Amino acid sequence: NQSMQQQTIQSAGGKDFNYPVEVADGRRLTISWNRGENPQEVALNFARQHGGIAANELPDIVNFISQVSGSAAPAMSVQPAVPPAMQQQLLQQVMAMGFPEPLARQALES
Repeated sequence: NQSMQQQTIQSAGGKDFNYPVEVADGRRLTISWNRGENPQEVALNFARQHGGIAANELPDIVNFISQVSGSAAPAMSVQPAVPPAMQQQLLQQVMAMGFPEPLARQALES
């Protein structure tokens, strides 16, 4: 079984990390990313790719990616600031997915 999992990981487009996840609507999906990628961008791309993922799920996805990538920090620790231009770009991406601005901001600030 472990060798089968390894094959799944290797066949998932050569990404460094590949994990099965279950989203709120019950779908079982796989999230994949490379070491060093921005967790917020990975989460947004995942949500955009699969659709139907609620804005309130994004912080959990971002936290999961951060923990797995080894960049996890306790919730109250100082994290590097996201440049304002990137904040605006991420906000626009979330809003383009159909989320109202207040929910999009809340998801990105979590």
